Amino acid sequence: MRDALSELLRPKEFSDLLQPQQIISSLEAMAQAKSPNNMLFYGSPGLGKSSAARILLARLGDNSFEINGSLETGIDVVREIESGATSCGLGSGPRVCLIDEADYLSKQAQAGLRGLIEKVYTNCRFILTANSVRKIDLALRSRCMPICFDVPASACSEIIARVLPKYLAQLRALNIEIEEKRVRELFPIYFPDLRGLANRIEFEAMSHQMVSG
Repeated sequence: MRDALSELLRPKEFSDLLQPQQIISSLEAMAQAKSPNNMLFYGSPGLGKSSAARILLARLGDNSFEINGSLETGIDVVREIESGATSCGLGSGPRVCLIDEADYLSKQAQAGLRGLIEKVYTNCRFILTANSVRKIDLALRSRCMPICFDVPASACSEIIARVLPKYLAQLRALNIEIEEKRVRELFPIYFPDLRGLANRIEFEAMSHQMVSG
Protein backbone atom coordinates (compact mmCIF):
# COMPACT_ATOMS: atom_id res chain seq x y z
CA MET A 1 0.00 0.00 0.00
CA ARG A 2 1.45 3.34 -1.04
CA ASP A 3 1.90 6.14 1.49
CA ALA A 4 -0.47 9.10 1.39
CA LEU A 5 0.53 11.69 -1.20
CA SER A 6 1.04 14.29 1.54
CA GLU A 7 3.75 12.04 3.03
CA LEU A 8 5.39 11.36 -0.33
CA LEU A 9 5.55 15.10 -1.01
CA ARG A 10 7.02 16.10 2.33
CA PRO A 11 9.96 18.52 1.95
CA LYS A 12 13.25 16.64 1.68
CA GLU A 13 15.61 19.60 1.23
CA PHE A 14 15.75 23.08 2.74
CA SER A 15 14.88 24.53 -0.69
CA ASP A 16 11.53 22.67 -0.54
CA LEU A 17 10.45 24.62 2.54
CA LEU A 18 7.88 27.41 2.40
CA GLN A 19 10.22 29.86 4.05
CA PRO A 20 11.93 33.06 2.87
CA GLN A 21 15.44 32.56 1.55
CA GLN A 22 16.95 34.26 4.61
CA ILE A 23 15.63 31.52 6.93
CA ILE A 24 16.65 28.75 4.53
CA SER A 25 20.17 30.19 4.35
CA SER A 26 20.37 30.30 8.17
CA LEU A 27 19.32 26.65 8.47
CA GLU A 28 21.79 25.68 5.75
CA ALA A 29 24.59 27.47 7.59
CA MET A 30 23.79 25.62 10.83
CA ALA A 31 23.75 22.29 8.98
CA GLN A 32 27.14 22.97 7.41
CA ALA A 33 28.64 24.08 10.71
CA LYS A 34 27.02 21.09 12.49
CA SER A 35 26.28 23.38 15.41
CA PRO A 36 22.61 24.47 15.46
CA ASN A 37 21.12 26.90 17.93
CA ASN A 38 18.37 25.92 20.33
CA MET A 39 15.31 26.74 18.21
CA LEU A 40 11.52 26.91 18.39
CA PHE A 41 9.69 26.33 15.10
CA TYR A 42 6.11 27.56 15.44
CA GLY A 43 3.14 28.38 13.24
CA SER A 44 -0.01 26.94 11.69
CA PRO A 45 -0.26 23.20 10.93
CA GLY A 46 0.93 21.93 7.56
CA LEU A 47 3.68 24.48 6.95
CA GLY A 48 6.70 22.18 7.30
CA LYS A 49 7.92 22.71 10.87
CA SER A 50 8.56 19.02 11.57
CA SER A 51 9.93 18.48 8.05
CA ALA A 52 12.40 21.36 8.46
CA ALA A 53 13.61 19.94 11.78
CA ARG A 54 14.04 16.45 10.32
CA ILE A 55 15.91 17.77 7.29
CA LEU A 56 18.33 19.51 9.66
CA LEU A 57 18.68 16.36 11.78
CA ALA A 58 19.37 14.29 8.66
CA ARG A 59 22.09 16.74 7.61
CA LEU A 60 23.67 16.49 11.06
CA GLY A 61 23.97 12.70 10.77
CA ASP A 62 23.33 10.12 13.49
CA ASN A 63 23.96 12.54 16.34
CA SER A 64 20.30 13.22 17.12
CA PHE A 65 17.12 11.82 18.64
CA GLU A 66 13.41 12.68 18.57
CA ILE A 67 10.63 12.92 21.17
CA ASN A 68 6.92 13.22 20.34
CA GLY A 69 5.57 15.79 22.76
CA SER A 70 1.95 14.83 22.09
CA LEU A 71 2.56 11.25 23.25
CA GLU A 72 4.97 11.85 26.12
CA THR A 73 3.66 14.89 27.95
CA GLY A 74 4.59 14.44 31.62
CA ILE A 75 7.67 15.14 33.72
CA ASP A 76 9.01 11.63 33.04
CA VAL A 77 9.80 12.69 29.47
CA VAL A 78 12.36 15.19 30.80
CA ARG A 79 14.29 12.32 32.40
CA GLU A 80 14.19 10.47 29.08
CA ILE A 81 15.43 13.56 27.24
CA GLU A 82 18.22 14.10 29.79
CA SER A 83 19.40 10.53 29.31
CA GLY A 84 19.69 11.07 25.55
CA ALA A 85 21.11 14.57 25.87
CA THR A 86 23.95 13.55 28.19
CA SER A 87 24.94 10.39 26.32
CA CYS A 88 27.87 10.38 23.93
CA GLY A 89 26.94 11.11 20.34
CA LEU A 90 28.39 9.47 17.25
CA GLY A 91 29.50 12.68 15.56
CA SER A 92 31.91 15.48 16.36
CA GLY A 93 29.30 18.16 17.08
CA PRO A 94 26.68 18.37 19.84
CA ARG A 95 23.75 15.99 19.98
CA VAL A 96 20.41 17.41 18.80
CA CYS A 97 17.04 16.61 20.38
CA LEU A 98 13.88 17.28 18.37
CA ILE A 99 10.78 17.66 20.55
CA ASP A 100 7.93 17.56 18.05
CA GLU A 101 4.60 19.11 19.12
CA ALA A 102 6.21 20.52 22.25
CA ASP A 103 3.11 22.61 22.94
CA TYR A 104 1.50 19.40 24.31
CA LEU A 105 4.09 19.10 27.08
CA SER A 106 2.71 19.68 30.57
CA LYS A 107 3.70 22.82 32.48
CA GLN A 108 5.75 20.64 34.82
CA ALA A 109 7.60 19.06 31.89
CA GLN A 110 8.26 22.46 30.33
CA ALA A 111 9.61 23.76 33.64
CA GLY A 112 11.98 20.81 33.85
CA LEU A 113 13.06 21.28 30.27
CA ARG A 114 14.07 24.91 30.93
CA GLY A 115 16.80 23.93 33.32
CA LEU A 116 17.87 20.95 31.24
CA ILE A 117 18.48 23.08 28.13
CA GLU A 118 20.96 25.22 30.06
CA LYS A 119 22.52 22.26 31.88
CA VAL A 120 23.41 20.25 28.75
CA TYR A 121 24.11 23.09 26.29
CA THR A 122 27.68 22.03 25.54
CA ASN A 123 26.56 18.47 24.74
CA CYS A 124 23.08 18.88 23.25
CA ARG A 125 20.94 21.41 21.38
CA PHE A 126 17.14 21.40 21.14
CA ILE A 127 14.63 21.99 18.37
CA LEU A 128 11.03 22.38 19.50
CA THR A 129 8.03 22.50 17.16
CA ALA A 130 4.65 23.92 18.15
CA ASN A 131 1.41 24.88 16.45
CA SER A 132 0.44 27.15 19.35
CA VAL A 133 3.41 29.17 20.59
CA ARG A 134 1.27 30.58 23.42
CA LYS A 135 1.24 27.13 25.02
CA ILE A 136 5.03 27.23 25.32
CA ASP A 137 6.22 28.69 28.64
CA LEU A 138 7.73 32.18 28.22
CA ALA A 139 10.89 31.19 30.04
CA LEU A 140 11.27 28.17 27.73
CA ARG A 141 10.70 30.35 24.66
CA SER A 142 13.44 32.72 25.81
CA ARG A 143 15.96 29.88 25.65
CA CYS A 144 15.28 29.17 21.97
CA MET A 145 15.68 31.08 18.73
CA PRO A 146 12.08 31.57 17.50
CA ILE A 147 11.34 30.87 13.82
CA CYS A 148 7.78 31.52 12.68
CA PHE A 149 6.66 29.27 9.82
CA ASP A 150 3.59 31.35 8.97
CA VAL A 151 4.39 32.64 5.48
CA PRO A 152 4.67 36.45 5.24
CA ALA A 153 2.63 37.95 2.41
CA SER A 154 5.69 39.77 1.12
CA ALA A 155 7.48 36.46 0.49
CA CYS A 156 4.66 34.52 -1.20
CA SER A 157 5.63 35.27 -4.80
CA GLU A 158 9.29 34.29 -4.29
CA ILE A 159 8.35 31.08 -2.46
CA ILE A 160 5.74 29.97 -5.02
CA ALA A 161 8.16 30.62 -7.89
CA ARG A 162 10.77 28.45 -6.14
CA VAL A 163 8.54 25.63 -4.89
CA LEU A 164 5.87 25.13 -7.57
CA PRO A 165 8.17 23.79 -10.37
CA LYS A 166 9.68 21.24 -7.96
CA TYR A 167 6.20 20.27 -6.78
CA LEU A 168 5.03 19.64 -10.35
CA ALA A 169 8.16 17.59 -11.05
CA GLN A 170 7.48 15.43 -8.00
CA LEU A 171 3.90 14.78 -9.12
CA ARG A 172 5.15 13.70 -12.56
CA ALA A 173 7.76 11.42 -10.99
CA LEU A 174 5.03 9.79 -8.88
CA ASN A 175 2.77 9.37 -11.97
CA ILE A 176 -0.08 11.28 -10.34
CA GLU A 177 -2.88 11.62 -12.88
CA ILE A 178 -3.80 15.27 -12.72
CA GLU A 179 -3.28 18.02 -15.29
CA GLU A 180 -0.59 20.60 -14.62
CA LYS A 181 -3.14 23.33 -15.34
CA ARG A 182 -5.32 22.03 -12.50
CA VAL A 183 -2.38 21.96 -10.07
CA ARG A 184 -1.54 25.56 -10.98
CA GLU A 185 -5.17 26.48 -10.25
CA LEU A 186 -5.19 24.74 -6.87
CA PHE A 187 -1.76 25.86 -5.70
CA PRO A 188 -2.60 29.50 -4.85
CA ILE A 189 -5.93 28.44 -3.33
CA TYR A 190 -4.32 26.11 -0.78
CA PHE A 191 -0.96 27.84 -0.38
CA PRO A 192 0.74 27.69 2.05
CA ASP A 193 -1.00 24.53 3.29
CA LEU A 194 0.71 22.03 1.00
CA ARG A 195 -0.56 19.12 3.08
CA GLY A 196 -4.12 20.19 2.33
CA LEU A 197 -3.18 20.67 -1.33
CA ALA A 198 -1.71 17.17 -1.53
CA ASN A 199 -4.87 15.69 -0.04
CA ARG A 200 -7.02 17.53 -2.61
CA ILE A 201 -4.80 16.44 -5.51
CA GLU A 202 -4.88 12.83 -4.30
CA PHE A 203 -8.68 12.94 -4.07
CA GLU A 204 -9.05 14.36 -7.59
CA ALA A 205 -6.53 11.89 -9.03
CA MET A 206 -8.36 8.95 -7.44
CA SER A 207 -11.70 10.27 -8.71
CA HIS A 208 -10.24 10.53 -12.21
CA GLN A 209 -9.00 6.94 -12.03
CA MET A 210 -12.41 5.67 -10.92
CA VAL A 211 -14.19 7.48 -13.75
CA SER A 212 -11.70 6.45 -16.41
CA GLY A 213 -11.46 2.91 -15.07
